[in-house]
Amino acid sequence: MFPSAYDYYLVLETISTNAYGVETVTAYEQIRVTNLSTDTFTIVRGQNGTTPTAFSADDRVSLHVVSKIFEDIQDAIEALETNSLTIASFNSSLRDDLTAWRLIYVNGSGDETELAL
Repeated sequence: MFPSAYDYYLVLETISTNAYGVETVTAYEQIRVTNLSTDTFTIVRGQNGTTPTAFSADDRVSLHVVSKIFEDIQDAIEALETNSLTIASFNSSLRDDLTAWRLIYVNGSGDETELAL
């Protein structure tokens, strides 16, 4: 259900449902998963500017693409533009998250280059 490669981000959410069945997120927190053993996550709480919050067993846990992923992609693109990108400069979680994706770099002239991830 969740990725087996680490690190990645999950979002914890407290949901309130009104009489019409409309859900509203009343609290949330981003966490970084650093390991998973059977059904136990090892996490770092309060990631990407969120605050650790109390959650209950009925609250939602979901896998999201968070802004940190896009920031890591932007950093990699900027490194390409300066010809200084190496695979080691990728955050390991970003590299693992992107293995099923195609990342295309388009320069200012419109030339496309597929990046090896």
